[in-house]
Amino acid sequence: MNPTSKATILLPAPHGSPSMLPSHHPESPAPRPCRRIATVATVALLVSLAGCRYGEMYDQPRYEEYEATSFFPDGLSSRPLVEGTVARADLLPFGPDVRRTYLTGRDDSGQFVAEMPFSADRGVLERGHDRYKIFCAPCHGQDGAGRGPIVIRGFSPPPKLYDPKVVNQPIGYYFDVITNGHGAMYGYAARIPVRDRWTIAAFLRALQLSRDADPSELDDLDRAALSQTVIPEATPPPALHANEGEAH
Repeated sequence: MNPTSKATILLPAPHGSPSMLPSHHPESPAPRPCRRIATVATVALLVSLAGCRYGEMYDQPRYEEYEATSFFPDGLSSRPLVEGTVARADLLPFGPDVRRTYLTGRDDSGQFVAEMPFSADRGVLERGHDRYKIFCAPCHGQDGAGRGPIVIRGFSPPPKLYDPKVVNQPIGYYFDVITNGHGAMYGYAARIPVRDRWTIAAFLRALQLSRDADPSELDDLDRAALSQTVIPEATPPPALHANEGEAH
């Protein structure tokens, strides 16, 4: 056996002495891996304590609402409005009687309104059509039949926009649903400006009317365009194979 080997060697020992030296003597230093772990834990603790000094993370150097201060002579951190300041709602091009309807789709009694708060001309309908294609068609489809590409791929289908239950709703109801959402549909208040929500509602009403429109009520130009229009049937996408998209 190599005399320099670190293996434990049994030696003759005097009476009452252990015949084998213990692998770790009580007075010997701790094994090196344990010392490393203790060092790392200590450093991590010191770093965490240095980064979490009381108050600096959540109590930032700013004033809360109505917090007192000695900086201003009146002791108030909230400063008075500049002379001539106009409330944001006052910038709307309507009087107070129409403002509530414009922002909520409801009248003073809380009922949904049956008319637009502003006139719906061709420009409004074109804008609504454009916004509808961006925000609504993925689920409702271009024709409002509830077979948009997301639904074809498995999302729960919305109601048909020309269903009698939907058609009989006042236009303020459409604005409210676009704003606050309904069922699986989330609200678009943070995504679509107020006026654009109204233009979409106006387009929805025009889309419903076009569903059962009498061609004889159209002018010659529109009838000619209608006779040349071919609306393709909505077809589902090709079936996906089980291994499609996997690396080959």
